[in-house]
Amino acid sequence: MKRWKQIEGFTLLEMLVAVGILAMLMALVIIGVNPARQISNTRNTQRFGNIANIQGAINHYALDGFGGYPTSIDGTLRMIGTATTGCAVSCGPDALPQTPTITTFFTDNSQTTFNAGTHTNTQWSASPAGVTLNPTGLILLTGTYLSSIKDAGQSVTWNNLSWLTNAPYGKELPTTQQSETGYPTGNALMNGNVLLMRMNETNGTIADLSGNNNNGVNNGAVYGTPAKFKTGLNFNGGNSYVQVNHTPGLNLPDSGGAISLWIKPTMNLPQDTGMGIIRKADYGSNLGGPGGYGLEIYRWTPTGPQNIKATLGWNNGNGTGWQAITGTTNLVSGNWYHVTLTWNSGTAYIYVNGVLDASAGRTAPLTWSGMPNSPFGNLLIGHNMDSMGNGRVFFNGIMDEVTIFNRLLTSAEVVALYNRGVFHPKLTVRSCSTSNCTGATFVGPDGTANTYYSEEGNTGLTPSASSTPNLSANRYFQ
Repeated sequence: MKRWKQIEGFTLLEMLVAVGILAMLMALVIIGVNPARQISNTRNTQRFGNIANIQGAINHYALDGFGGYPTSIDGTLRMIGTATTGCAVSCGPDALPQTPTITTFFTDNSQTTFNAGTHTNTQWSASPAGVTLNPTGLILLTGTYLSSIKDAGQSVTWNNLSWLTNAPYGKELPTTQQSETGYPTGNALMNGNVLLMRMNETNGTIADLSGNNNNGVNNGAVYGTPAKFKTGLNFNGGNSYVQVNHTPGLNLPDSGGAISLWIKPTMNLPQDTGMGIIRKADYGSNLGGPGGYGLEIYRWTPTGPQNIKATLGWNNGNGTGWQAITGTTNLVSGNWYHVTLTWNSGTAYIYVNGVLDASAGRTAPLTWSGMPNSPFGNLLIGHNMDSMGNGRVFFNGIMDEVTIFNRLLTSAEVVALYNRGVFHPKLTVRSCSTSNCTGATFVGPDGTANTYYSEEGNTGLTPSASSTPNLSANRYFQ
């Protein structure tokens, strides 16, 4: 019998069964080693590692900074990713910590912002709007205002400081008959100014800054004495005075004129004695009486008040060509006073510290009929030209900012002249690293506490617009 040799291998059916079994085994392997939970656990492990790294960096920041965390760190849980729904906590990039809001501009210009600060002897004025002294401050001539602390949101460079004073307080008068503009009140109108002496010289000629070249020669007054505006001249009461040679422009018209100046007299006058302040003389044959226009401090009785006395007219030799007007304010030795004599053809006025002290109808015209030439026609500051050889008539004390106008000064102008010498607002600022500014120093333009922002150094005709503070970059400002 013939035998067939068996060939080893798989039939088709056997191969299909084998492939099916293998596929089931592979599926079991995939299901065993690659479940969704295993994937999630792997991702979370990586995230936990990242969080640990971030926490470590934050702790290093705190150690390097001696405590405290970055301002953008907080305790809110947020999902990091692009999903916008279906998150267990806040979803999406909008939930990420945002860039801090930075405020770049602060303005304190209302009752509300004023009330947010602290103040002593000051108040908010509605018109013109701004911080002013309250009634107590006006008596004491001092007050303070401390603004609220401004928060920029993060450390910034404070690079622009702007302010506007209600008037040109503390500012010397403009030169060359230029007038100021831009201040809410108190702009100086210098038309008709024929003499302006700031008296800031340290030696030599006392300059007339009105543009009329009415310069003065100093005869013995001490230069560089601290005064209302920078420095003034100190007169010794015995023989010191400033002489300005006669010019026609100093012969003020009968229709209007004014003398305005600051004085700090030292005096205890005897009865019927005057201490000269200023005079432009106009004399006839009788040299015993004053002529032209002038101011002096006069005491009528042994223990009576020492008042401002003004004279107008000309000495015609019989005592009828001039008139005297005496104020009522008792001047105290060693105090500063702003004194103004002004007139029109009908009335003469004396003001002391911006307040009307006396007025009188004109009875004697200014005619300039006497001696126009030296020595009696010259303008003398620190003397009254009445009995010039008598030492009692020389001024004793300090003078500053002597001005003469060939027109009437209104009462508002006189008040403004007084205010700019008596009020001296001073502004200082500081930047701070802490929200309460503890330990931070207020500074001025040079970055030290020795200076301040004000109108005193403004030589222009308009208000100081702005300044770049000399401050360190910080988050807070006051």
